[in-house]
Amino acid sequence: MADVRAMASAPVVLGEALRTARTRVGYSVDAVANLVSLRSDQIYEVEAGLYEPSVTIIEALAEIYGIQADQLPRNGHTPRAPLRYDPQRNLLHAGWLTMEFDPARHTNDDLLRGFSSCIRQLRGESESAPIILREADRDMLARLLNLDDEHLDQRFAHWFRCPQSSFDGIRETLAVLK
Repeated sequence: MADVRAMASAPVVLGEALRTARTRVGYSVDAVANLVSLRSDQIYEVEAGLYEPSVTIIEALAEIYGIQADQLPRNGHTPRAPLRYDPQRNLLHAGWLTMEFDPARHTNDDLLRGFSSCIRQLRGESESAPIILREADRDMLARLLNLDDEHLDQRFAHWFRCPQSSFDGIRETLAVLK
C-alpha cells in the first residue's frame, strides 16, 4: 500500500503545512530554529498559526524541508504545481505533500488511493468528497499507472468519488499521453 506522508488536518494553513514538512524530514523545532537563526518559541508560534513569518523565513524553512515555498498554503488556499515524481526515491510530490510510490511494488489502487487522499488533504476536504482530475496531473499519472488495467475507469471513479461516466475512456486518454 502507498504510504501517504505529511498528513495534515483540514483546513490547511501555513503553520500546519510547515509543521508537517518539518516532521516529515525529521527535524526537531530546536534544530530548525538554529538553522534559521530563530528561537524555538518562534518556530512553535509559526506552526501554531500565531505568527505570520516573513517571505524570507518561509523560503528558508522550505529550503530546509526540501519543498518549494510557492507550494505552501497562503490565506487558506494551497496552490499546487503539477505532480512531480522522484524515481530514485520512489516519491510522488503533490504540492507540499509526498507519497511513496514504487511502480514495481504498488498497484493502480495504491497510487489512486494515495493521490486522491493527498489532493483532499491539500484542499481540506473529507475522504468522501469528489475530486476532479486536473489536466496538468494526467501526464504524470499516465507514466505511473499500469494502463493494461481493464478496470482503470472504475478505479478512478471509486477513488475520486465521481460517477463512472466521468472517467469513461480515461485509460485510452492516458495511453495517448504516455
